[in-house]
Amino acid sequence: MAVALSDGARCVGVAGKGVVEVLNSSGAPMWSWNYGAINRFITPGALAISPGCDKIALAGDSGYKYVWFADRKSHARGVPVVGTPLSLAFDRSGQLVAVGTGASTMFLFTSAGSLKWKVPLQKTGYCLVTGMSFSKDNRFILIRNGCAGVVSLDGAVIWTRWDDGMNAAEDLQTFVAWWEPNHGPGIPILSVLDASGKELWSRYLGVLGGVISPSGDKISARLNVNQNPTERDYYADSASGQEAHLQVLSRDGTLLKNLPEEGTPIAFLPRGGRLVLRIQSAIEGVDLSGRFLFRIPVSVNVCSQILIAEDAGVIVVFRTITEPELRWYQTR
Repeated sequence: MAVALSDGARCVGVAGKGVVEVLNSSGAPMWSWNYGAINRFITPGALAISPGCDKIALAGDSGYKYVWFADRKSHARGVPVVGTPLSLAFDRSGQLVAVGTGASTMFLFTSAGSLKWKVPLQKTGYCLVTGMSFSKDNRFILIRNGCAGVVSLDGAVIWTRWDDGMNAAEDLQTFVAWWEPNHGPGIPILSVLDASGKELWSRYLGVLGGVISPSGDKISARLNVNQNPTERDYYADSASGQEAHLQVLSRDGTLLKNLPEEGTPIAFLPRGGRLVLRIQSAIEGVDLSGRFLFRIPVSVNVCSQILIAEDAGVIVVFRTITEPELRWYQTR
């Protein structure tokens, strides 16, 4: 099954068993589209919903390399793409859809399925585009998972890097990216980048990932205590499990705060003075003094997808047990 949260967090979509359902924040159905009536062999991959909740884009899997564009008036169009479509994103207007693939290629379509452009991304190695979003000013597409990069709305590649993922400040002047060796031993690395993708500084990570405040003035991650590992440390069996602390740093890498929490940061709340953390059995909110703000339970025994609105004001937890379960939380 596939699940997606709209930009602005007005609605959520769930695709499975031949149907895409669009639900509002109360869980009430808004509309649905029966893709199984078109092709019963479609297995939903990526899913995206327009900000107005009136359009969807649905990708197939590796055995069905198509993207379907549909709206609540039952207009639908399927388009083949080169490579497996792994991620989809509507622009801020709901008129365009970016498609990222496993073939180091990106596409931009209209929301009705007409191709605007196709761009290769091979310059930094093989790029599985598994996550994307549009910038706040709607001028750029940010490659957030599978690799890292920025592509302009006209298809110009501003920069790409062979990282596992990245997050960005709202003004796109600062980025935080992370990477770990795909095979064999090694220590994950966090890098802070400028607007051109040039590295400003890096640190060794205890847990893969990092977040940046909306203004770009703070970065948070679980960083290793040992920031000067020897070759023996790097190739030790425990290289990826060294002692690490939750830290908050300035843009220039100055340590601002060591926090005692055990969680891994997954988002900054607005104003950059509060963090959303993922711990083993929950999602928690804390401020930078360590004061507890909220707790959302997440079962460790059930596979869950966690969807976070851009301002982290809404968090949706989708669980598949016997029947799918969707829980919608307000963090404001």
